[in-house]
Amino acid sequence: MSERFDIYAPIHKGLRLGSARMLERLGRADWADPAERAAVLAELRDQLGLGREHIEHEEAELHDAVRGHAPTLAKALDHEHQEHLLAFERLEALIHDVETAPEARRARAGHALYLAFSIHFAEDMLHMAHEEHDAMPLLQDHYSDEALMAMDARIVQTIPPERMGDYLRLMIPAATPEGRAALLGAIRQGVPPEVFAGILDGIARPSLSPREWRLLEQDLVLPA
Repeated sequence: MSERFDIYAPIHKGLRLGSARMLERLGRADWADPAERAAVLAELRDQLGLGREHIEHEEAELHDAVRGHAPTLAKALDHEHQEHLLAFERLEALIHDVETAPEARRARAGHALYLAFSIHFAEDMLHMAHEEHDAMPLLQDHYSDEALMAMDARIVQTIPPERMGDYLRLMIPAATPEGRAALLGAIRQGVPPEVFAGILDGIARPSLSPREWRLLEQDLVLPA
């Protein structure tokens, strides 16, 4: 992997993890149980919300940067984003169908939602790979790491702290040990110590295995 700053990898790995978990959740859901049904659909709406926000972030900071050097690539990425937005509308309609379907049809409605999400997941994987394989090298060719980090910082500044926690719950466990340490090391430099401690105790530790947590403690030189 390149040692250059990669603006896509951390968030894309987190979104991939969230969607993979969501696909599993939808596949084994007990649609007949009202509490589980409500919980699964709420989780799905939240995952789709992260996807919508991510599209907004990329279009606000990255697409014009790509467009200035590769307009054809930018047009393709814009089109893929529009397809995603249409998919979100279709999925929301299917969520509503599960919520309102009579008992005799609810399991079929749930399975239709599962299949539709699986298609969206597959298309999203291709789209993110397109960005990482084509857009990221182009951005690295034309922008310094400092400029890319500034784009990333502007995106982060638009995310409320409580929403940032939702992203970190996916990004932290999805990262390699080295990537996890780099991500949290950067966060550590930008937040008060008590906020960083809350991220470690409330988000990082619960999302990691004991071994992963020990490695993170070592990498960040955390007090025993």
